[in-house]
Amino acid sequence: MPAAANTGASAPLEQARLFRRQEAGGATQGQIARRAGVTRTFVCKRLKLLRLPSDVQRLAEEEGLSFTVLYLLAELPDASSQRRIARQLVKHRWSTRKLEAVVAREVGRTPPPRRRTYRGGHPDAVALAEALAESVAVALGRHVEVKAAGRGRFEFRVWATDAADAIATAIAMGAQPETSAL
Repeated sequence: MPAAANTGASAPLEQARLFRRQEAGGATQGQIARRAGVTRTFVCKRLKLLRLPSDVQRLAEEEGLSFTVLYLLAELPDASSQRRIARQLVKHRWSTRKLEAVVAREVGRTPPPRRRTYRGGHPDAVALAEALAESVAVALGRHVEVKAAGRGRFEFRVWATDAADAIATAIAMGAQPETSAL
């Protein structure tokens, strides 16, 4: 099994150490990548993790920190800032997004933009839900409320069990239900 296929909390550091041993044995990063079935960039990024001080590497393995978190910590300019930020992120259980912002400030970059959130759903999703509710009402002859529930999900609501049953039957049979209002 290629080293890249290893999964688990310490996998990125284990991979990095394996790649370092192969490099010490005279292999190039390109050769290591071909043997492992990964890209040279994959190998290079794993090797960057070994720039972290050994105590941060131990903490990362104990806490099961992800590759992304380790890679962000490795971007910090010196061991003292890597230790300080690693302790804070574990203590305060920072999200990756929070860590990205902290690292950006530490290295003098502009932090990534915050995601825009919409109260009541994204305007496009709300419009789609309204159009879907109208289409269902026209096609099935039943009032249905459709709400954008986020991340591409929509919730359908009906107000009576018999209405839900009639709609399900109509959909299953491809027939129009009776046109009585609910």
